[in-house]
Amino acid sequence: MKTKNILSSEERLLKDGLQAELSDSSRNSLREILSNNLNWPYILEESITEGVSCLLYNNLLEFKHLIPQDIWEKFQGIYYKNTHRNIKASQDINIVLSSFNKENLKAIPLKGMFLAEKIYNNIALRAMADIDILVKKEDLPRIDKTLENLGYKTRVHKGLLYNAIEKSYMNSVDYFKTDKTSPALHIHWHIVNVTLPTYMYTKNIKMERFWECARPTRLADAETLELAPHHLILHLAEHALKHSFDRLILLSDIDAVIKKYGGQINWDRLIQETIEFGMERQVYYSLYFSRYFLDSEVPGYVLANLRPKRISFLEQRFFYAVRNNQRNSKLSYFVYLGIIKGIINKLRFILRTLFPPPCVLALSFNLNKSRVGVNDYFLFFKKQLLNLKSCLKLSRRING
Repeated sequence: MKTKNILSSEERLLKDGLQAELSDSSRNSLREILSNNLNWPYILEESITEGVSCLLYNNLLEFKHLIPQDIWEKFQGIYYKNTHRNIKASQDINIVLSSFNKENLKAIPLKGMFLAEKIYNNIALRAMADIDILVKKEDLPRIDKTLENLGYKTRVHKGLLYNAIEKSYMNSVDYFKTDKTSPALHIHWHIVNVTLPTYMYTKNIKMERFWECARPTRLADAETLELAPHHLILHLAEHALKHSFDRLILLSDIDAVIKKYGGQINWDRLIQETIEFGMERQVYYSLYFSRYFLDSEVPGYVLANLRPKRISFLEQRFFYAVRNNQRNSKLSYFVYLGIIKGIINKLRFILRTLFPPPCVLALSFNLNKSRVGVNDYFLFFKKQLLNLKSCLKLSRRING
């Protein structure tokens, strides 16, 4: 989308169509927009890119007579394909959570499946790449054994995996079914699933708070736990910034949580813990852009308390890039550099990002070998340089 004040009809359609439940004003707005001559191929393509095609399809059902038949059939195909995929994911997570319960293993489902069922109230509306589950770090050996008994394996060499866990280099690992018919499991033991490039604040986050405030719930017909609303916002905000808000679904998730929980959200607690955990920028930018693009009902005092007191030139480039819809998935590095204090620490951050420990590299690429070679580092370094070049090129194009 362009700057908020100059949205085209197509962009307004995307904005107003991103509601878990349509309000009367959004419904009237959609009806008015649909009376125009719209670029439907563009709308379809953008909705796919932004990860919101199923959500938009659902909200356009009552207006399908106003949409070209060929476009509608493509929306419908995407929706039913995602429905089929998520039904399979729901069946799988039921088996996993039930197995965890039998072994007395605590778990908190995160992101995709949880949001689809509990926030959007329809598992077809939220696409997901894998199944994310938060567990306790001390339970990892038992988690690993339980998942292996269910037919899941990790592609990473176990020696590198446990070395990374011991040294806190990584906070998550992927498990895959050997028959490849099931989505991957992404097992987390921290709400920040990678330590690079986020190690500068990961260590400040007190995970015991999340477990203490977690609430009993049911997901996919299995007993489990869910994050408290303010912790869910904090988690989604961190995740959204890490991806530089590169898809509107990341903001739609936050907006849907705010609408779902409303008065249950403890905003004062959110402010307090955000500051304590050193995550002001993650939460501020996420809530700011949710309100900017989607008119999310974020209290003004929350943004005022979390607004960064000063931002660097590169962080300004990040801000204007997102606001002008010139998004790049690695732009968040500009914000992370702003979080770090001191030239030496900034240089250390850059070096660690370009040359991570071998076990981190292995986990990043799911390398099933005990040692990482020079060629692996070369490929990773090349990829990081291309990302940096893309970010710098974009920052030069932005006119703040």
